[in-house]
Amino acid sequence: MHNKLRQNRGSRRLVAGWWLLAFSALAISTLCAVLLVAARSSLLDRSAASNGLFREALVMHVNLAVVVWFLACAAGLWSLLSGSASRLRWMALILSASGVMCM
Repeated sequence: MHNKLRQNRGSRRLVAGWWLLAFSALAISTLCAVLLVAARSSLLDRSAASNGLFREALVMHVNLAVVVWFLACAAGLWSLLSGSASRLRWMALILSASGVMCM
């Protein structure tokens, strides 16, 4: 196990990329939570809240906070324990990050 932690530089960068994606998802989720509070308060017009802004922000908050964070952390741990950083694994990170950006 100790040898697995001493990996090459590419593998460590891949793990850092996954964990950066996980913590970015938490940060964006926090912004969605602030939007949820603003949608239910008098800061925004009630018509904006009734048009589905609250529902969309709630879904984004839960998806980013639970699903994306959990899967990105799991992929980071998997990459940490595997010890290799192939092109396929980098493409998985890039596709995951672009999916989060689309969300």
